[in-house]
Amino acid sequence: MTLILQIVVGPDEPQDSAMKRFRREVMSAGLVQEVRRRRNFENSVDKKKRKEKDCRIKTRRDRKFPPRTYSQTMAPEPSPFNDMFGTPDDLFADVLSGDEGKK
Repeated sequence: MTLILQIVVGPDEPQDSAMKRFRREVMSAGLVQEVRRRRNFENSVDKKKRKEKDCRIKTRRDRKFPPRTYSQTMAPEPSPFNDMFGTPDDLFADVLSGDEGKK
């Protein structure tokens, strides 16, 4: 596994904040978990067990938080009374078109 992490330190940036950003990048890249996993030799049976465990965890997480589509997140929610009264455009169509006094 080859992973290159690069943190650009600003001229006036304190070392503490640069180290904090570096640690955050290392953790988000999953480097620490990978090093811990590779610390000892892992035979094929252990590899298979680990992959099955990861798969179980992933499916459990996917069931708990199903992926959302664009239409679920961005579509406007229908009004609860549209089926009884119609949409606001239908209700005020005569006012919007200027035909309110001609009935």
